[in-house]
Amino acid sequence: MLAGGCSRRGRGLHYLPGFVPGSQNDFRPAVIAVRPTASREPDLIEAGAVYGPDGKPTEQIVVRDLTDTVKRAIVRALRDAGLKPASIESGASAPAGTDFVLDSTLESVRVEKRFSAEQTIHGQYFEMNASVKIRYELRDHAGKVVYASEIDGQEHEPPNPVGHEVFLPLETDPYESLSVAMSRAVGHLIVDPAFAALMPPTHRAAAPKAS
Repeated sequence: MLAGGCSRRGRGLHYLPGFVPGSQNDFRPAVIAVRPTASREPDLIEAGAVYGPDGKPTEQIVVRDLTDTVKRAIVRALRDAGLKPASIESGASAPAGTDFVLDSTLESVRVEKRFSAEQTIHGQYFEMNASVKIRYELRDHAGKVVYASEIDGQEHEPPNPVGHEVFLPLETDPYESLSVAMSRAVGHLIVDPAFAALMPPTHRAAAPKAS
């Protein structure tokens, strides 16, 4: 009874480093102060459900500790891209030598897995859609917003069939599907051309030769 009373409801997600192609080793080490991720969602997020062939829910998907997970993912993604992230508290001033300050807000988290009565060679057919939306604001050392965007990371399962060929789903667990969606919402920040244009590139273009 004590063990049951102490158990925590819901599950956490996890970040998949390098899941978005081109999001690693892109920049020279500009210093970015990263504030805690804010959220429009409650601490314990009822993100969706699994539905049986009759359309009735069979499992609720509840996600916990997601703002902490998102902030850690952002810090990891910035570091993997070659930048120098530094965690600061909400509302705190950036330390000396900081080039940018990054704010993020978790806008929404949704997942839905629906089984049908149809059977394939891989088992009972289902469709699963996951989405994690994160809003970003990047400020320069003067406090001016130089970049703002909402990125919607999505994951759809199973892959669309090609002709008569049916593919195995890459993910069957809604929490894993949400982890993929979150990883896309974080990784696509790094490869967003508007964000990348503000960062110092790894290699400077060669100076033109004198004619």
